[in-house]
Amino acid sequence: MENTFTEAIVAAIPAAGSNPSAAIGVWVQVVTVLDKILQGQVFAYDPESGLLVLQSIATFAAGQHPRSLQQPSLASSNTSGLSKHESTADSSLKSTSEPNSPDNLSDNPVTHVDLHYLKLSAIKSITADPSDIKAPNPIPPLMPLIPISLEQVQQREEQAVRAAIEQNARIGIDVSTEAQDIFDALSKTLPVIWKDKLIVVMDEVTIAPPYTAVMCRLLPSKGAPGTLERVKKVLQGERTRLGLPIKP
Repeated sequence: MENTFTEAIVAAIPAAGSNPSAAIGVWVQVVTVLDKILQGQVFAYDPESGLLVLQSIATFAAGQHPRSLQQPSLASSNTSGLSKHESTADSSLKSTSEPNSPDNLSDNPVTHVDLHYLKLSAIKSITADPSDIKAPNPIPPLMPLIPISLEQVQQREEQAVRAAIEQNARIGIDVSTEAQDIFDALSKTLPVIWKDKLIVVMDEVTIAPPYTAVMCRLLPSKGAPGTLERVKKVLQGERTRLGLPIKP
């Protein structure tokens, strides 16, 4: 499908064959494999990653007024997973006088646009022939690219890595489903980690298989009898909720 799409867009925009960026800004009509029809400008086109992004004038139901967004807000579209879109606004653009019609632009200082992210494999056909499609006049300018902070990108990457490590640490190795269920239940109210097959609670109490109250032990030189009794009580309550026997 990617090859078919590439051939189609090159046929419509010959210069895009040697320079994909030549397709940017061209008004096209796309038909998806679910027969959904989308019209808009090519905002981004990358044959290598198999992605097409269309910018189209946002449409709204009668009586609806779009909320101005300072930054793009990602949302699911109606193409059943074949694409997703952002709806955003720019005060430098002009707004349509009738939201459902792209043909007439008024002096309203805000135009809301949708950004549709399409996989090339989800596209049935594409055309840029003006005799087949009706583009708005004038065509709104493309949304400007938002500056990206590399520092923020790095911070988000580090946060994602830490979250992944923490999530992985919550999964016991070579433990039963019952043991993992007990761990997950305890983690809702107590800080717990796995240490081999032991569940370590608050870095003070260990719970050994089969993870019943009698298998709870205080770590040497840590915690107090009150802590041990508290953990036992919570463990018994969680086992009861899970439908597991309290005694070994």
